[in-house]
Amino acid sequence: MSQNSDRRFAAFRGAHVIITGGVGLIGSALARRLVGLGAEVLLVDSMVAEAGANLANIADISERVRVNIADIRDAAALRHLLPGQDFLFDLAGQTSHLDSMNAPEHDLAVNCTAQLQLLELCRSVVPAVTIVHAGTRQIYGRPRYLPVDEEHPLRPADVNGVNKMAGEAYHLLFHDAYGIDTRSLRLTNVYGPGMRIKDARQNFLGIWLRRALEGAAFEVWGGEQRRELLYIDDAVEAFLCAALSRDTAGLAAAALSSSANFRPTGSASISATSSPTTAASAR
Repeated sequence: MSQNSDRRFAAFRGAHVIITGGVGLIGSALARRLVGLGAEVLLVDSMVAEAGANLANIADISERVRVNIADIRDAAALRHLLPGQDFLFDLAGQTSHLDSMNAPEHDLAVNCTAQLQLLELCRSVVPAVTIVHAGTRQIYGRPRYLPVDEEHPLRPADVNGVNKMAGEAYHLLFHDAYGIDTRSLRLTNVYGPGMRIKDARQNFLGIWLRRALEGAAFEVWGGEQRRELLYIDDAVEAFLCAALSRDTAGLAAAALSSSANFRPTGSASISATSSPTTAASAR
């Protein structure tokens, strides 16, 4: 990490930071960066099997962070953990689109109702906290034009998208109505070390990588689709920058990403301008 990068994020030195969903892909990478910047980091995670949490993700920083096993829906736990925090990175959520269709009320509870409850708790016990919410580009639905930007109409294609859209809207509302310093990043297909590859619950790329490692075939659904991918280090950088920018308060922004072309030959070619390159082929 360069000295210039450290200077940009000097505000995190000595700051108290809480990360919900902190043992997953993004949370653990963010925690690693923050402890390197000198922050006091508390990770909150439910550690449910269906999500992406894995203690191996924080093995190298386990002595430098605190971990509390609690669900984002547990108001009593969060009321105890939130006081004194300077920054809240709100990453906890249910990400599986298929699971959201099979269990819509559970998805509603985690991705929408829990967000409203969290914001009410922040307003009550830590009103000055700076919040960055992990949103999703899923809320745009099927693109009407490319590239998709923040002006694109919102028309989610599944229950997960609807609930994530509502959860994000609560963050923007609480900024406008109560002055809570919150903003949302609309993420897309975050990948990198620590991602879940046992199934497609986190995103499609995980199961593709597993199949490629196993030498097994995987579906590319005709090969004509384009998908945007966001490397984990770039996602972490976006969260840190958003937290320190006054200009982002009360806004939702689409996190920048690279593009993937799924060619009819059955290969998935993933290119990025400044991030590691990954390639996987179907057999």
